[in-house]
This record gives sequence, structure tokens and C-alpha cells, in this order.
Amino acid sequence: MFTGKERSVTNMAFPSASLVFVLLPVVMAADRLIQDKTSVTRSKDKPVLFTCKGSTGCNGYIHWYQKKDGEAFKRILYIALGGGNPTKDTGFDRFLAEKENPDTFKLRIPNLQTSDSATYYCACWVSHSDRDATD
Repeated sequence: MFTGKERSVTNMAFPSASLVFVLLPVVMAADRLIQDKTSVTRSKDKPVLFTCKGSTGCNGYIHWYQKKDGEAFKRILYIALGGGNPTKDTGFDRFLAEKENPDTFKLRIPNLQTSDSATYYCACWVSHSDRDATD
């Protein structure tokens, strides 16, 4: 489902000193997590901040993932819906996460490296029941 605010980014050239990050909205069941920027360009060693809103209906945690072309998704970290310290996956020690308010979570990369150029996604688990399901 598109709201008309999302944009497709293709065939764009950026200076080699810049890093490009593409953010896409993630739709989960009837609930939706929204990332407000579809692309971010920053120079090496500069910070970048990604925002994820709309955790209503999520169970337990917000997860952040990194996706590079030709590679599988890698989970960066996850943070409890109640906030607190995130649990980081191996290789992502530089990455930070925080809960800003009841429905907003942020991923921060304080000093960008060339290897950080990727697509970043927030996600959550949404449970549901299907009363018509059979074993």
C-alpha cells in the first residue's frame, strides 16, 4: 500500500565521497511501521539518524536490519518496545538505538563508514490468530 509520499530512487549518481542509504516503509499486517525518509546521503565520518514510527500492534521489540545489494538481510540490533538498552548483533557495535517516545524509535550511526552504504529497515513481529485454521 502506498500513500503517495514514497518515492522510487533509481539511476542516481552521487559523489564517491558520499554514502547513500535508502529507507523504505515496512508494512506489517494491518499495522504499519513508517520510516519518514526514503533516502539519506551523508559524507564519511558524519552521523546519520533513521526514524521508525508506528509500533502499535508490535510484539515486544523493534528490530533494525541492514540490506546490501546481493546479500541477505542482516539484523543490526533490536530494542524493547519499552525502551532500554538495545541488544546488538555481531559486527554492529558502532550502531545505536533509542526509543524517543511511545511510538518512535531511532537508529543512529555516529560515524559513517563506506561499508555502511546499504538499505536500512525497521521491523517488528505482529501476532494474530486465525480461528478458522486447522491442524
